[in-house]
Amino acid sequence: MCKATVQSGQEQSGVFGGEQAVGEGLNAGILFLMTVPYVLLFLFLRKRIVGFLKEFASAKG
Repeated sequence: MCKATVQSGQEQSGVFGGEQAVGEGLNAGILFLMTVPYVLLFLFLRKRIVGFLKEFASAKG
C-alpha cells in the first residue's frame, strides 16, 4: 500500500505538494501507527505503572 502511494505520488509530482509531501505524510502515518498501541497500553495499565514506580522509589537497597 505504501509503495503504491509513493509510486503514484512520483507520477503526479505536481499534486499535493509533490514527492516531499507524500513522504512526510507516510512518515507521519507510520509514527502514528507505532505510538497508538503504547499510549493505549499506558492508559490501561497506568495504575500498575504508577504503583510500581512508587514502590521502586521507596525501596531501600
